[in-house]
Amino acid sequence: MRSIAEALASMLPAFSPLGEEDVYLTASSGRYLSRDLLARLDSPPFDNSAMDGYAVRASEVASAEPDAPVRLPVRGESRAGGPLPGALEPGTTYRIFTGAPMPAGATLVKKMLLKDNDCGGPLKTNVVKNAGLIDQLRHMNAKMYANVRWLAAGFARGQEAPKFFVSEALFGQRDIDMLRANLGTLSNKLHDACTSGKLLLDLDLEAHLAGQGHDPASCEASAPAQ
Repeated sequence: MRSIAEALASMLPAFSPLGEEDVYLTASSGRYLSRDLLARLDSPPFDNSAMDGYAVRASEVASAEPDAPVRLPVRGESRAGGPLPGALEPGTTYRIFTGAPMPAGATLVKKMLLKDNDCGGPLKTNVVKNAGLIDQLRHMNAKMYANVRWLAAGFARGQEAPKFFVSEALFGQRDIDMLRANLGTLSNKLHDACTSGKLLLDLDLEAHLAGQGHDPASCEASAPAQ
């Protein structure tokens, strides 16, 4: 009996790539693209929300705990198909709906935890856990991103943990293993989000003033940023 490799070697020489031809879209059913088809414009041409919830600054809700929630006043709302929202003022939140444009300054959307008629006032309580913030980040400082990736690489399995954690912070091996696992997970999540385009590394004031935005090449950064 022939092996798979032998069978392929005997069949493949009989095949060759087909040529290209232009056809109308209505006649293209069942065909395959011969080259990648690239969009000329982003659609939609703005950051949008993937869920109903409240647009916030990640740094303002990162400390929230079940017994110490963060309460932010609702300053407006953004609806899909509606007008672009105003900028998000520090210490406030915007109610936002799936597909709606993100207000400038917001970096993530937390799921709607309270119904419209809950509490009856303008304040909404948003209790979050830090682990959930990472999956919903849409913007990040490029230097912070590079530092996290560098730190995770330095803590990778097989690398010796910095002596500070043992001699000064009094970390045991279990603590070091947990930190190593968490850093590895964080680094991988950030990298996946960055390379997929979900996370943009554009929260840098100096770069912004210089007219620079997100650089896809920054997704591979893994050295300490100066």
